[in-house]
Amino acid sequence: MKSIVNLSNVLLARLSGGQVIALGRALRGRGWPSHAIERLAIPAYSLFVARDDVSGEVIDRGLERAPDLAFLREPDMSERQRSRLAISLRGDRQVEMGLLRSLVDSARASGLEPVFVTQVGRDDEKHRTLAAELNVEVCGWDGTNHRVQIERVEDVYRTCRFVVSDRLHALILGMVKGAQPIALAHDGSDKLRSTLEGVIQLTTIEVACALPVDLPPRSIDTLSGDVHRARQRLDVLADRVGAMLA
Repeated sequence: MKSIVNLSNVLLARLSGGQVIALGRALRGRGWPSHAIERLAIPAYSLFVARDDVSGEVIDRGLERAPDLAFLREPDMSERQRSRLAISLRGDRQVEMGLLRSLVDSARASGLEPVFVTQVGRDDEKHRTLAAELNVEVCGWDGTNHRVQIERVEDVYRTCRFVVSDRLHALILGMVKGAQPIALAHDGSDKLRSTLEGVIQLTTIEVACALPVDLPPRSIDTLSGDVHRARQRLDVLADRVGAMLA
């Protein structure tokens, strides 16, 4: 039903002379007939851009791709006081405790202090529980509002050499603020890989991993170059949108 309403809105807007633009879409399995309706709707858009390399496969149609829009946030690649490793976890997914202990141990062996970072309010209880169990600092949800919390989170990421997460936008915000990303991959989920591969160099660890974790070498120049190129691609896309709406 939602797909039919969406198709109707797109056609009505186009027939009335309006522009219909979709940026940063990620299409996943809702099955037939939703996929068939999406295939019908996309040619009617003025511009349709996916954020990953799987959306086109889902509807069996070639789609234009661009980096996730979060790469437009102001970057900070400075090397000052990067003495932490950030961990940001989804509250609704499980990660092996042995893996988290290994990450904490590897961080401290490398001279880094681990810190749990709450970027989404519903993750906070899990972070506080894990922080207490692992004797780790936590940047928790302070109950203010989302904008203020994101500012606090970004201040922490500016002090981090790595960001470890199974949340897409925790990884991207960490990268934009100079922390090298380490993705925690859950079985059956391709969101992180499909969105970030081809955009940045990504280290991935399976959440069920029981082996000791070694932190990868970190190159701020490589990370800075990847983020810069992602922003350039989005700047070009923004110019196209601006021209369409002028």
